[in-house]
Amino acid sequence: MKSPRPSRFLGVWRVFLQDLVQLLEGFTGIVLVFILPPLLLGLVGQLSVVAPPFKVLVAGSPSDDDREVYEELVALLGDISSVEAGTAANEAVDPLADLHTLGLDLIINLEGDAPEEWIMYTAAESRSRLASIRQFAAGLERALHVIEPWATEQARARRAVRQGSAPAGGAPAEPEGLAAETERWATELGALGSFTPRQMMAYYPRALDRTIDLASGTLVLIICFLPFVLAAPSFIREKEAHTLEVMLAAPGIDGRTILAGKCLFVLVVTFVELLLLVVVAESVYSIQVKSGFPAILLLFLPAILATAFLGLTVSALARAQAQIGQASALFFLAITLLTGFFVPLEEASLLIRGLSQLFPLTIVLPVFKAWTVGAQPSGYALALGTAWVQCLVYSVLALAAVRLAIRRV
Repeated sequence: MKSPRPSRFLGVWRVFLQDLVQLLEGFTGIVLVFILPPLLLGLVGQLSVVAPPFKVLVAGSPSDDDREVYEELVALLGDISSVEAGTAANEAVDPLADLHTLGLDLIINLEGDAPEEWIMYTAAESRSRLASIRQFAAGLERALHVIEPWATEQARARRAVRQGSAPAGGAPAEPEGLAAETERWATELGALGSFTPRQMMAYYPRALDRTIDLASGTLVLIICFLPFVLAAPSFIREKEAHTLEVMLAAPGIDGRTILAGKCLFVLVVTFVELLLLVVVAESVYSIQVKSGFPAILLLFLPAILATAFLGLTVSALARAQAQIGQASALFFLAITLLTGFFVPLEEASLLIRGLSQLFPLTIVLPVFKAWTVGAQPSGYALALGTAWVQCLVYSVLALAAVRLAIRRV
C-alpha cells in the first residue's frame, strides 16, 4: 500500500510556494521584504548623533560688587562645549518673547541686588529638552554658590593690599578650591538635576509631566497610523473580491471618484476616533482642552488625508494581503523611529531629519504636544502649510497608483 506521506509533503510544498509567490509577486513584494527592512535598520544608527547645544543669554549689567561673579560665570559658560553663550547689556523685559524671538533655551536675567536673585527663564516645550535645561540650571545655581564666596574673598584680599594690611608676601594668594569646586560642579550636574532649581522659572512646567508627554504622543501616533490601517487593505480587498470591476461599471464612477470616496471614509472614521481620544485624554490625564483646539483639528485634517493617500497608494500597488501587512509594519516602525516620537529629532543626523519630513506625524507631534502643555506653537503656520503640501504630493501619487490599478483590471 502506497504511503500518503509523499503526497502530504507535496501539498505542504505547494501551499508554501503559493504563499511565497503571492508575497514576492512583483517588485513591490521584494522591496517590502528584502530592501526596506535592512534600510530602516541601517537608519537607526543615525537617530541619536549629537545633542544640540544650549543657547544661553546672560541679560543685564551687574553691580560693581557682583562684577567678578558675572565675569566668572560668563567665562565658565564659554568654557562649556555644549553651551552657546551670549550677553546683553539690558535685562530682558519680556523673557518669553525673547526666548521665542532669539531661539534661546535659557535667559539668565540679572535681577535683584545679588547673584542669588538672578532668575533663569526657559520656554522649552518638549519634555526631554526641559529636563535637560532643568539639570543645567541646577548646575548653574551650584556654580554661582561656588563663585560668589570666591569673588568676595578675592575682593577682600585686594582691598587689604590697597590698604597695606595684606599678609606677608605681598599679593593675595588666590583662594584654593575654585578650580576643584568648579570641577565638582561639573560632575554633580546630573545629580543636582533631580532637584528643582530655585532660580529657574519654566513657562510651561507641565512639559515635564511624563504622563502628559506619553499620552499626547500616543494620541498623535494613533491618529497618524489609523488612516493607513484603514486605507491599506482597501483596493486589495476589492480586487480579491472582484468588486472593483462592478464599481467601475457603474455610471459616474472612475478612479478619482473611488479615491475620494475611500478618503472620505477614512477621514470620517479617524476624526470620530480623534474626538473620542481627546475626551479620554481630558477625562483621564487632564490635558485641559483649551483655546486653539479648532486650529489643532485643522492641522490634523491634512495629516489624516496624507496618511490615507499613502495607504491607498500601497493598496493600489500591492498584489497580495501579505504585502499589505508588511507595508503596515514598516510604516509603523518608520513613524515611531524617524519622526521624533522616541528620539528627539534635534539629536538626529541631517539624513534622519530630512526623511522625517515624509511623515505627517513629524509635523503634528510637536505642535500638539506644545498645545497640551499650554504653549502657543510659534511654527503653526509653517506646519499647516507643510502638511497641506505633503497632502497634495501624496494625493497625486495615490491617484497615479489607482489609475495604474484600474488599468490592470
